[in-house]
Amino acid sequence: MTVMYIGIFLDTDSITLLLENAPTGQRNRYADHVTLAFWPGMDMEGHFAGRLGELVGMEVTGLISTSRLDAVRIKLPTDLERGYSSGVPHVTIATADGVLPGESSRAVCDAAAAGEMEPFSGWIHGRIGFIMHSGEYCFSLAEYNRVAGG
Repeated sequence: MTVMYIGIFLDTDSITLLLENAPTGQRNRYADHVTLAFWPGMDMEGHFAGRLGELVGMEVTGLISTSRLDAVRIKLPTDLERGYSSGVPHVTIATADGVLPGESSRAVCDAAAAGEMEPFSGWIHGRIGFIMHSGEYCFSLAEYNRVAGG
């Protein structure tokens, strides 16, 4: 089994905050994580791996809401931002049918560059972990080794 990505997986209160306060009419709801780095190319012993299981607070700094998707831009703690490799830090809240969640990365980046983010503020929280292609979450290297069979 392999890792899909490492991310910050949001707690229930943060997911509720995003889903209840974003003006989404989109059908496919997410609002569950911030992707930090995709696999392959992720250093398992690197910047984020040493922080697995750590609780992280993030400030929500703006919203983009289009006919295709809803997403919020977030501010990562400075030490996590250094290793971030997925465009502008964001959380995909929801997408229309046929729209992949990954499209929100470009939409948030473009809206932020153009100064077109809508006001949306608050704090969200989550834990750093991996999600495997099997759908299992791992919040430590020991869990990863157990799940991956290593």
